[in-house]
Amino acid sequence: MSQGPIGAQGSQGEQGMQGENGTDGTNGEDGEQGIQGEKGENGTANVISKKFDLSGWNDPSGVVNYSVYWSELTTQAIENDAILFYIKTNHNGRFNPIPGRVIINSISADIELELFTGGCTVISLKRNYNGIGSAYIPVAAGDIDYLRIVIIESSISSKVGANYLTPINKLKAAGVDINNYLQVAEYFGLED
Repeated sequence: MSQGPIGAQGSQGEQGMQGENGTDGTNGEDGEQGIQGEKGENGTANVISKKFDLSGWNDPSGVVNYSVYWSELTTQAIENDAILFYIKTNHNGRFNPIPGRVIINSISADIELELFTGGCTVISLKRNYNGIGSAYIPVAAGDIDYLRIVIIESSISSKVGANYLTPINKLKAAGVDINNYLQVAEYFGLED
């Protein structure tokens, strides 16, 4: 028997019905709790520091003040943030907090500063005669190494109970002596 020729192609059939969705698979079991990570280092994102060279301060009369300028000393920073000042002398290589007492050429003297928007002025050193009076002491080039300013933004405050700790109180609560620049520097990871 022989076959005849192939016929013309038929028309497209209608779309079939969509099948039903399959059942969702079962969720896997939760993994085990990971081990606790190590405590991170203290952050410095909200702490800035700058060193100002005062080694050229030469004042034989002892009455000339020394001003430094830094744009970070804004009105907002002065009004809201904690600002710490330290001066390093060549007498013992220590950082002395300002206001405070320093030793210049074996003379103990009080030192202060005046803060203003955009900078500060280190006020002349005065020798205090046991509260009976004072006299300015001369400063020779090299007597004072530098001034260090640390600004700790008020956003570093922490809430303890219903109270907020200021940046200074937070440092004290952590056992940091704010009069000791090396402790402050270590806490925040600042350089000398």
